[in-house]
Amino acid sequence: DMKKRVEEDDKRIYEIGKENESLYEPHNSAIAEVRELQGRMKGQEKDLMSLKSTKARLLINGDRLRTLAIEHENLTRDFETAERERDRLYHSFDETMSGACRKNEFKQLILEDKLQGLEREICDAELKLGQVIETAAFDAAESQQISATISDLLAEKNARIEQLQIAVSRADYSYHEKLATCKENLILS
Repeated sequence: DMKKRVEEDDKRIYEIGKENESLYEPHNSAIAEVRELQGRMKGQEKDLMSLKSTKARLLINGDRLRTLAIEHENLTRDFETAERERDRLYHSFDETMSGACRKNEFKQLILEDKLQGLEREICDAELKLGQVIETAAFDAAESQQISATISDLLAEKNARIEQLQIAVSRADYSYHEKLATCKENLILS
């Protein structure tokens, strides 16, 4: 009976050994599969963390983008307003400068007319003086004294006329310089 039992036990041990051998390969492949899945799971966890981090950065960048878009819109509006104001000022400046130019030219014409009128009056006065001296029959000394006085007066008047001509030329030059500077500044801005 014992022998039989021992044989049965040996047979059983043999069968269990065989079963163990047949289960050993699937067990090893299951362990390898578990390790692989655990590795994938770790990779998946890393991917999930990365995804969460990316989503957070995306939200932050989205907020920043909206803020920048609003800021851009405001700056664009301010720029357009500044451009309109600049154009309005330039147009106003142009009109003002044109008006000032016309006024300056008109004043210059008036001054030139006055100057020509004064020159004519001087010539007429010299002629009349010569006629008065001839008709009055002054003696030579008196007529020379009167002529010298009149010549001095005429020299003073001529000097004054020359000063006025210089002042008109300077004003005209200054005006054109300032006009050119203003236009240049407007073009640069």
